[in-house]
Amino acid sequence: LFDMSSAGILGRIKSGVLKEARISGTRYVMMASILEVIEEEDREIKTVKTYLEQQARKGVSSVEYAPVMELLGLTTKLSAHRNKIGRILGKVSRHSYEEGKGMLSVIVHVKGTGLPSMNGFFGLVEALEEDWEDHYATQEDFIEAETKRVLAAHRK
Repeated sequence: LFDMSSAGILGRIKSGVLKEARISGTRYVMMASILEVIEEEDREIKTVKTYLEQQARKGVSSVEYAPVMELLGLTTKLSAHRNKIGRILGKVSRHSYEEGKGMLSVIVHVKGTGLPSMNGFFGLVEALEEDWEDHYATQEDFIEAETKRVLAAHRK
């Protein structure tokens, strides 16, 4: 459900994000806490998606990670926060792609590069557009075309 290891789940239990019940020595995660986590993630996805859609409507083609992360109280300094924003941006892009509006996270760039996180973003590209390399000479060409597609879709 959370796409994480049992160690990750235990970490969430220890931090109080997930609540557990122990019955005869077996640990069970409480459904209410699972639903709270899902609802919170849905709110975070909506917050980021709304912000990026607003930027795209304005014609902004490059937003750095820091201001996007700050919307959720996250920092670029913590690995767990960077992983979390990566998951959220992946879900935002999947939603916008399914709506026919391109991969919205293409406009979120690593500071000073003018490019999205190549590993994270192109992992998503590979999942959604397996044959992208047949149509574009370089990753940068794909990013340029996808940015144009996203901006055009959101200006309508």
